[in-house]
Amino acid sequence: MQDKSLFRLALMGIFALLIIGGVISFATFSAKDSGPQIGSVEIWGSYDSKQFKQYLSLMQNNFEGFDKVKYTYFPESQFDEEVLEALASGRSPDLLFIDETQMSRYLNKTYTLTSESYSKRIFQENFVELAEVYFRDGGIVALPLASDPLVMYWNRDLFASAGLAQPPKSWPDFFELAPELSIVDESLNVLQSTIAFGETRNVNYYREILATLLFQIGNPITYQAQDGNMYAILKGNDTVESALPVLRFYTEFSDASKGVYSWNRSLLSAEEQFLAGKLAVYFAPASDIAGLRLKNPNLNFAIAEIPAVDEDVSRRKSVHARLHGFMIPRASDNIGGAFTAATNMTSQLGANLFLDLSNLAPVRRDLVNTVSEEVYQDVLKTEAIYARTFIDPNEQSTNGIFSRMIEYITSGQRSIDQAISVSNAELDELLQN
Repeated sequence: MQDKSLFRLALMGIFALLIIGGVISFATFSAKDSGPQIGSVEIWGSYDSKQFKQYLSLMQNNFEGFDKVKYTYFPESQFDEEVLEALASGRSPDLLFIDETQMSRYLNKTYTLTSESYSKRIFQENFVELAEVYFRDGGIVALPLASDPLVMYWNRDLFASAGLAQPPKSWPDFFELAPELSIVDESLNVLQSTIAFGETRNVNYYREILATLLFQIGNPITYQAQDGNMYAILKGNDTVESALPVLRFYTEFSDASKGVYSWNRSLLSAEEQFLAGKLAVYFAPASDIAGLRLKNPNLNFAIAEIPAVDEDVSRRKSVHARLHGFMIPRASDNIGGAFTAATNMTSQLGANLFLDLSNLAPVRRDLVNTVSEEVYQDVLKTEAIYARTFIDPNEQSTNGIFSRMIEYITSGQRSIDQAISVSNAELDELLQN
């Protein structure tokens, strides 16, 4: 009996040493030292090739196995054709780096992460709510890396000249700002604009602007019904407000009979007007900041959060954001390596390396509250918390639907209610095909 007791004590001592060794090993863990072998991983995407390859170089310096991770760029216009042809011919890439507008086209060809490989609870702890658009078919269909929210660029010189120190905080503020910032001559020619709303032909990102306004009144644009299908909800229902107040507000600024008249279709694009110093406020994704600075280094502008519906703090803030992430095609020959590569790239360190290279917003909760060197980065991090998006089966087609909806109203062809009804039916048809 004594020998057995000594044996048990010795065995327990060995286990204790192993446990202590494991704790020490975990405590001194570094990304470079660990993880299963990645192997050869081919990533395809339409994101800027130079920047993404630079990112992979940084990943290689910090994570084991990234010397065999490669990125192949395709123009967005060719991407779908290249991917679908590759999947059909048995030469699938291992990861797709895409945004949410491309996601729906690959849902039935994507490896879904189950709770055993990546639980929804851990996902929600790691990532902001925007990323939950990846919850599909009982699992997770992609891992998010970064987002690109709509922000408000404002011309500090035009505001200062009008005696205004701050950009607008809410949309109703524009009713007071328009007479101060817009210049319209007797022939109703707009010489200087407050805001580029009311048209679509010369308004960059009108889809994102309208989506933001709709989200802010609680309209998600599309929803998934109990039958699993996606449907349009622009018309609203008993619990969701219709798009009517959004369209009424948006079209107000192109109505020459109104005191807030600020925009018409004869003007150059909103971006061109802003760069020329003739537009006080311009709405565009955060990723445009570098391009704007490059095109006009002398333009004195700043970035602010997107305005709210009103000053009512009980209303939830919302802003449209594009979500960039990784999907794993089921046809990949290296699903395990692809998953490891994607989890490393979307880890705290991996995501931070990417954000240092881009003008995008974090989607990891542990990066949202970090201190930034530039003020505009704090704006992106704040917006990342309340950013939203919607499943868009075909961005080009949706742009057409939204554009026609506005033109029905501004041309007088249909009432706002009729325009919504027609557009809702068109979006429904697009979602079902």
